[in-house]
Amino acid sequence: MRLLDLLCEMTSDHKKLMFLQDHPDLLETTVELLREVHAVGKASRNVFTAHLVRLIGNLCHAHTDNQNKVREMDGLALILDNCNIDSNNPFISQWAVFAIRILLEHNRENQEMVRALERRGVADDSALRDMGFRLEERDGTLLLKPLRRDH
Repeated sequence: MRLLDLLCEMTSDHKKLMFLQDHPDLLETTVELLREVHAVGKASRNVFTAHLVRLIGNLCHAHTDNQNKVREMDGLALILDNCNIDSNNPFISQWAVFAIRILLEHNRENQEMVRALERRGVADDSALRDMGFRLEERDGTLLLKPLRRDH
């Protein structure tokens, strides 16, 4: 965890250590590790995902080759799947949105891929239900509603 945190910090400094962007093996390993950790994390507590998503975003910042590599590895959908509320990993949605922004910035192919994705209904809203809310889809929009408490 410390090494991953260190890599995230190192790659967030544009001037000194962004040479790490030029090591495609680091990006490939990070995307593959995210894929594995994400699958395991759906079944248990997971604290690594946000750091992995952050590192991918940092490695792709203003780096078209890395943006393309993530798309080629099916990493866009993987990162989009992390745009959720997770009480075990409270910052995952913010880092996922950050990474998606970086992956789409000035990259038509990535933008087109996301544009072509299909909506498949409401995602798992169990975390919201635990907080007393539910999601409702109406006329193509999502509404956040309080759960009814019958006394």
